[in-house]
Amino acid sequence: MFDAVASPEHTGAAPGTVVGRNLDAVAIACGVGTLWVGYAAELSGRRGPKLPAAQVIDANHAPFRRVPDALAETTYVRDGAVGYLTFRSYNGAMYTEQCRRLTSAVEKALTEDTRVLVIKGTEHAFSNGIHLGAIDASPDPAAEAWDNICAIDELCLAIATAEQLTVAAFTANAGAGGVMAGLCADVTLAREGVVLNPYYDMGIYGSELHSWSVPARVGEHRASLLLNRKLPISVAEAARIGLISAVGPREWGEFNTWLASAAQGYEEPATLGWMLAARAERRATDRPLSYYQTIELAEMARDFFDDRNAFSVHRRAFLRKTPADATPEKLRFSTARV
Repeated sequence: MFDAVASPEHTGAAPGTVVGRNLDAVAIACGVGTLWVGYAAELSGRRGPKLPAAQVIDANHAPFRRVPDALAETTYVRDGAVGYLTFRSYNGAMYTEQCRRLTSAVEKALTEDTRVLVIKGTEHAFSNGIHLGAIDASPDPAAEAWDNICAIDELCLAIATAEQLTVAAFTANAGAGGVMAGLCADVTLAREGVVLNPYYDMGIYGSELHSWSVPARVGEHRASLLLNRKLPISVAEAARIGLISAVGPREWGEFNTWLASAAQGYEEPATLGWMLAARAERRATDRPLSYYQTIELAEMARDFFDDRNAFSVHRRAFLRKTPADATPEKLRFSTARV
């Protein structure tokens, strides 16, 4: 069991009894109190993949219980005209249903009477995009991968098409579709020390509107370098080239204070009016987002269903931590800045 949180709630049930469920988190009675488990894996000879707990532990007949705050998938707090939506994903991987729930949470937050929506991760994780473990464990990995990429694309579209000004905060390391989801916001901020991996060498083209968001921020040439080199980038370097807007303090409390101050600054009428006008001008002259999504998903369909670039092999090697035969050339010799 992984991603576990202890609760003082005592149900009186025999230890080991499944006594509750909230989304895919499962509550298990202990001698004293209750243990909430977010992820689990079967252990038979060797450990199976880490999956959302309800996919491993039978909790179909367990009653709904309120999950401890530390395990809540999303929280929303409003401060005047600024809304703060925090989402939580174990190790940053987001499976299909979770992506759909996050999209619903964003859409619900956007119905609030706010002018700025801040979307942030937790101190320990932001997002790494689609959930390779859930895909690999599915009876039909290609179909699950397709559902997962379509679901995270809907999340990206909800952020990119919002009427309010959207601010994404990279609170911790992010990779692949997690980076691209953050770049769909109008403003992207980051915590000092965070590392971004815009593209993993996983045998898939990538989606999440990356063919729109990255060139729009850094230009076609630099976007091509970032995506083709497939190397990590510090947020300091990302800010230097214009991929993100600014970097805040590393210490968690200081970062949240800085983030709130930044959000309040964007909400100031003159600043907000200028930023929304600039966004409207860009939207009026750009191609529709469906143009970019259609091209990306066409490529992804071939990667998932035809496996043209060995996604299945790369995926299993990643999940099983298979060591590489040699250090990739790009890591031995790439020193140029983007």
